[in-house]
Amino acid sequence: MTKNHQPESDLAAEFRRLGENFKDALQAAWESEERKNLSREIQTGLNAFGESIGQAADEFIESPTGQRVRADLDDLAEKVESGEVVNGVREKLLEVLRKVNVDIEEALERLTTPAEDPHADSE
Repeated sequence: MTKNHQPESDLAAEFRRLGENFKDALQAAWESEERKNLSREIQTGLNAFGESIGQAADEFIESPTGQRVRADLDDLAEKVESGEVVNGVREKLLEVLRKVNVDIEEALERLTTPAEDPHADSE
């Protein structure tokens, strides 16, 4: 029985050793100067990216196109606040609902009206 038990304990010990080695490797990689340098590079790059995006947005806002977009947005906001947009949507919705109701009423009329018997005239 000792011989059978020996391989199992060796297997468990090797898995334990593998786990410890893996943990140590991850910890060493995390604490390495290379990882810290990479982290700093990424942070610096993201900061530069953010500054570039901010600058591009500022330039767009000041451009003629940006000014037109801003004016269009202001105009839309005024229409929404005044109720003009809501009234337009309400009118279109009412128009569509009326049309749907007419179509349903016509379909119901066709379904509920008895069909004429083609033989009724010949008798």
